[in-house]
Amino acid sequence: MKKSLLMFLAVFATLMLNAQTVQRTVLVESFTQASCPPCAAQNPGFNALLANNTDKVAVIKYQTSWPGYDPMNEQNPEQVATRVSYYGVTGVPNVRIDGTTNAGTSGSVTQAQINTAYAVPAPLQITLTHTLSADLSEITINCDVTNPNTTFGWVSSDAKLRIGVIEEDLQFPTPPGSTDETHFNYVMRRMYPDATGTAVNPIPAGGTVNYTWTVALPDYLYNYNEIGVVAWVQSEAAKTVYQAAISHPQPLPGDFPDAAFSTSTVGPASLCEYGLTPSATVANEGGTDITSFDVSYTLNGNVGATVNWTGTLAPGSAEVVAFPAITLVGGNTEVAYTLTNLNGGAQDINSLNDAVTPETFSTLLPDPVGIELIADMEADAAEGFPTNSVGDRAADVLDLTVVDQAYLQSLGLTVNSPVGGFGQSSKAVMSAFYITPAGGVSTLTFNKVDWSSNINDSISFDLAYRSYSGENDKLEVLLSNDCGATWTSVYNKSGATLATVGAATAFFVPNATQWRTDAADASAFDGEGEVVVRFKMTSAYGNNLFLDNINIGGTFVSAVEDAIIEGNVNVFPNPASSVVNVDFTMAQANKVSVQVYDVTGKLVTTLLDNEVLGAGAQNVQWNNPASTGLYFVKIRTEAGEVTRKVSVLK
Repeated sequence: MKKSLLMFLAVFATLMLNAQTVQRTVLVESFTQASCPPCAAQNPGFNALLANNTDKVAVIKYQTSWPGYDPMNEQNPEQVATRVSYYGVTGVPNVRIDGTTNAGTSGSVTQAQINTAYAVPAPLQITLTHTLSADLSEITINCDVTNPNTTFGWVSSDAKLRIGVIEEDLQFPTPPGSTDETHFNYVMRRMYPDATGTAVNPIPAGGTVNYTWTVALPDYLYNYNEIGVVAWVQSEAAKTVYQAAISHPQPLPGDFPDAAFSTSTVGPASLCEYGLTPSATVANEGGTDITSFDVSYTLNGNVGATVNWTGTLAPGSAEVVAFPAITLVGGNTEVAYTLTNLNGGAQDINSLNDAVTPETFSTLLPDPVGIELIADMEADAAEGFPTNSVGDRAADVLDLTVVDQAYLQSLGLTVNSPVGGFGQSSKAVMSAFYITPAGGVSTLTFNKVDWSSNINDSISFDLAYRSYSGENDKLEVLLSNDCGATWTSVYNKSGATLATVGAATAFFVPNATQWRTDAADASAFDGEGEVVVRFKMTSAYGNNLFLDNINIGGTFVSAVEDAIIEGNVNVFPNPASSVVNVDFTMAQANKVSVQVYDVTGKLVTTLLDNEVLGAGAQNVQWNNPASTGLYFVKIRTEAGEVTRKVSVLK
């Protein structure tokens, strides 16, 4: 490496002495991501700076695989990862200028940095052009690398020529990630022949070396009108960029169709309406007639129907494709549409205006599921919602989903124990405020319960939450007796009040000691025949919230009971198998009975029988429950009674 560096310095000094250098084009490499809130905040200013320097810079942006979802990365993750590894990038946004300057975040790049790099003479000249084949399936890239020094040859022991095909300006109709960012430019789509580059041969004095590729274009391109190419020669070890060039988008070699695709579905207007009419609209935004296409839809991935359309759709015209009405059942129903076989298989030059986001319609079961509802998530799939619920995510799957240890480990997290409540079960619901932009709202709404004969109703649940650095992420529990037309809040906690452990910046996954059980008084809805319960999570971009053992329909602790038994009465693990712990705190000495009943009201066992307990924390254990089922643990004092439910799984 030392030898090659000395050689470069010698050549550079000779070039300067002979004044046989050329104007540099500055290479700007940006690492960013569609689900990165700091990227979304800083990129508009960064893009404006680049737009003011198009005569000075060649730009290429790599969409990384973290911190969330990015379809542009998923289409070519390996080559992006190669460039991330090459520079040792550990966070986004990040910008490199001419290889050796780490300019920091995109928001920290300045005009002065670009001017400084632009003022450094370049020892090479790059002439770069590209053309597309008649059917848009291939690209021909022609790159001439010239040594402007007519006295000395140019040589580097480790120089590589790198070629990147980009899409220069992409405007998504809706954000492709979990932020509000829809505008992406200079996006790297493919590097040829690969991301490691091609060795640059010695170039004689005044000589030119030509590199030409005719290669297939990837099938995931969004807009053929925006295809460009960036080329640069770079020292492999020192990472010095000797020269760069950009070939901007060229006119297409002929007339191609451009179909804009949008949905016009008529779906349920509330949680208790079930009619849905699939419908989509195809508009001609190109310069040639559209004569045929196929439109299909699916329901939760299952084929619904296909319409094969033929006719003449002139430029500027639109056609509505309607399907027969259908009736939904309870749950989340995803309706997805596809447009295919445009003009018998011709290339649609812009897929961004026909990339239709699937629509999700949530409906509850028509009838109540019973007088109570318990969600322990143990039988539910990771990346899904709990049984008997419908979910509405702020953006990404991680915003709200059932998780277990294996799923979190698949995300690259170190998780060494079960993630359920108090570490006693394998699954829980996670609301990832950690990646949800501030203000993002996710909800989990459960099917109706019948409380027409109930008294002292409550909602209890286990929770674990920590903030990132003191944010006020919020959890609310809302109830409705009109199927979601109106809501009443019965629980509202945020920030330090919600927290079960202190703030930390690492992605939070709780251990067994970082949980507590909370309960909300729902007695205002006693006697209601159809009660809907919703958990609402509002992000302040803090850390994560976990929920488990949600019990809708328990008995709430009265004020007089609180005077005797302080704080929360915790029955755990829930569900249990070999032992049930009953924890409570006595405000003062009192006679206490603790008994267990089954769902028929039959006494199963007595754990305490009118024993005097002193003030302070108490623990009573029910060892080796005999049978699987739902049980009621009743704690009686002279002032009143507390009831908690527990599930036993054998």
